[in-house]
Amino acid sequence: MILILLFISACFLAYSNGANDNFKGVATLFGSGTTDYKKAINWATITTLSGSVAAIFLANELVKNFSGKD
Repeated sequence: MILILLFISACFLAYSNGANDNFKGVATLFGSGTTDYKKAINWATITTLSGSVAAIFLANELVKNFSGKD
């Protein structure tokens, strides 16, 4: 039961932290009036998702390079 509670707490913390950080990258676009809130959030979500996908592929290559084999 404690593990389930810890897992749910960790997921909530990750969600809360990610939701806050997602908008920080485009806050200037919204704050300056360059775009509205919905477009800024969409832009932040797309770029964050793209960065996450790129990081998966880059990390995979780094693991191969630094695995110590060969």
